[in-house]
Amino acid sequence: MDKRIIDKMRRLGLTEQSSTGAETVRLSAQCTAPLFKHDRAQRRAFLDRWRRELDEKLKKHGGEVITDSLSMTAQTVDVRVPVDSLEAAEKEMAEEDIRLDPIVPRQVQHE
Repeated sequence: MDKRIIDKMRRLGLTEQSSTGAETVRLSAQCTAPLFKHDRAQRRAFLDRWRRELDEKLKKHGGEVITDSLSMTAQTVDVRVPVDSLEAAEKEMAEEDIRLDPIVPRQVQHE
């Protein structure tokens, strides 16, 4: 993630403190698997499993999936990742075709 976006998030008070005191950012993680051919129950089961696996992967970076944030329609969950671990987490997720985007007001990204 671009350092300028993180700096703007800091200025706008959009970073958070984890329970360990680390500075974190909220991101949207998107499952890019094509699930449109499956029925709702199959999509739900797949995404629930994906969410649990993602949470385990993020824990290695000090991050976590935010409880009850799964969007079946967008195939996303909200996550929290420490700023210091963000680059490594983004790299690992990209290798697994998981898209991470900051959750910020539009003006932060486009200023």
